[in-house]
Amino acid sequence: MRESYANEYEMGFKTINPQMKRIVIIGGNGLLGKRFVEMFELSGYQVDILGRSNWDQAEQICSEAGLVIVGSPIDVTVEGIKKLTYLPSDCILADITSVKCAPLQAMLDVHSGPVVGLHPMFGPDIASFAKQ
Repeated sequence: MRESYANEYEMGFKTINPQMKRIVIIGGNGLLGKRFVEMFELSGYQVDILGRSNWDQAEQICSEAGLVIVGSPIDVTVEGIKKLTYLPSDCILADITSVKCAPLQAMLDVHSGPVVGLHPMFGPDIASFAKQ
């Protein structure tokens, strides 16, 4: 089993939804954000990173998104979510922050499409998402 996980990490993961539009990770240069970027790319998805350095391009970057994951530092999470007024209606908006109430409410206030509040029970040091 362990060998299977190691092989999958080296060879890439299955692409479960090949029709998935682009995935945008807000805070994708942070430790946990980088892990999600890596895992989605290993699964064959196109991933864009959105952060402070390119926030002025957020509308353009998110215009074709099928999934936007907010993984920014908690002190700027709600402020960033409030700016996501231009997401496609079928885009899934999710956060991976450790605090749920304010980010989830902000996502529900700004996006009429699907919204998910996630709390990963792992840190950026995991080698695989298996058994997580």
